[in-house]
Amino acid sequence: MPAMEGYAKLAAMMGRHPEMAIFRAFRPLNTQNLLYLQAELVELERDLEFIASLDNASGNPPKQAYARSWSALQKSKEDGDGLQLSKVLTIRAKLKEYNEALLQQSLCFGLDRPSGCDMNFLRKWLTGSKMGGCFLSGREQQVWDQAYEADLISLRKSHPEKDVLSRWLTGTFVGCFHRSLGHHFKRPIPHDVESGIANYDNTLLAVADLVGTVISSLLPISSIMVLYFVKNMLMRLTVVAGFTALFSITLAIVTKARRIEVFAATAAFASVQVVFVGTANNG
Repeated sequence: MPAMEGYAKLAAMMGRHPEMAIFRAFRPLNTQNLLYLQAELVELERDLEFIASLDNASGNPPKQAYARSWSALQKSKEDGDGLQLSKVLTIRAKLKEYNEALLQQSLCFGLDRPSGCDMNFLRKWLTGSKMGGCFLSGREQQVWDQAYEADLISLRKSHPEKDVLSRWLTGTFVGCFHRSLGHHFKRPIPHDVESGIANYDNTLLAVADLVGTVISSLLPISSIMVLYFVKNMLMRLTVVAGFTALFSITLAIVTKARRIEVFAATAAFASVQVVFVGTANNG
């Protein structure tokens, strides 16, 4: 199979890694198009109202029937008076175009912006000698520039369910690790060996899950152990406050819990500590 070059190679890479399918949304142009379509419809609406008013005031019963009967309006062309019908059909076609554009723009606005990690990778791929090879020229090479970053969309975000720790591992840590040590034992993906790209995602997500589980499990027992050895009440309350804050921060970093869930778990954790302090103090 001959080696791919240019857009074919870029498309193949985006196909294998859907999170790299990053494109310009052209929001200003799409919005301008909607405004033009809206302006056309405003003019057509005014024309239809004017034509309908003339037909209603004509004193001609067949013409006056257009406002009450679609059948009469539909047959008007056969009678040599199809002006209002023609305008209605023109508006119908323009409305279809306008509504489709509205829905497409709505879908476009709903797409997520690409992550910084994905953007950095795509830019490096485009300029890498063994990857994209700087094949773009002219205005085309500016599509993914930082100047247009606010107008870029991703067809599929890379693991949108990641927590903060997972995002840091896959976004910042993995690059440094691969450049320093990982490239010695992690083989490039089979279908693009020349590029040297390696896939760590599943491994790093498993590590993040393990770290999060261990930390979340150790915090409660750690706080109880510390409180057991602290005898001064003021110091105990300080320890409770410190561990409670640490627990909530840990939940926010290593889990995907919502704010209300973090609040509920933190309140329960604090309650356990308060109960232990009260029991130990009475004892």
